[in-house]
Amino acid sequence: MPAPRRRPTGSLLGLVLGLAACAAPEPKEVQPSEASFVVTTVTPRQPAVVLPETVLRGRLSELEEEDRYPEAIEALDRLLDAYPGLEDAEELHRRRATLEAFVRLASESYVRAEEAETAGEELAQLELIHAFWPGYRDVALRLELLRDQVAAAAVEELPDEPADDPESPAVSETGVDDPD
Repeated sequence: MPAPRRRPTGSLLGLVLGLAACAAPEPKEVQPSEASFVVTTVTPRQPAVVLPETVLRGRLSELEEEDRYPEAIEALDRLLDAYPGLEDAEELHRRRATLEAFVRLASESYVRAEEAETAGEELAQLELIHAFWPGYRDVALRLELLRDQVAAAAVEELPDEPADDPESPAVSETGVDDPD
């Protein structure tokens, strides 16, 4: 470290600046995990910007339509925090509870699908999720693969030749009943 530059010591200010220069720590390399800490602790907090109610409601509707339920919950919270006296606050709280139920049900059903012992059990859980949240994780892809797998297994179980059943009516090659 280069020696600190000497300042005139004839004044109190010079003394303080000289001591500050000597006491300054050496710059160190900041790790990425520390960088976010440094930025968050050094950056002053910006005052929260309150968006108009119509903008918040529009964003909420957009998120719900796109099945982005966790983000919709956050948008609802922002709306309720920014405008606590809304006439439909009770309805918004019910809407939030429904969104939370979707998130919880999808998560629990996904776990049950992963732990399923049969393809049928897994299929039932994935179809349940897909009914209300088609974009949840990899549900659509897993459903497609599982349906293909179940269909292939069903084809393998079919008998090779149709059984001759004396009870069934004979059908000619033209598809018309053959009277005996």
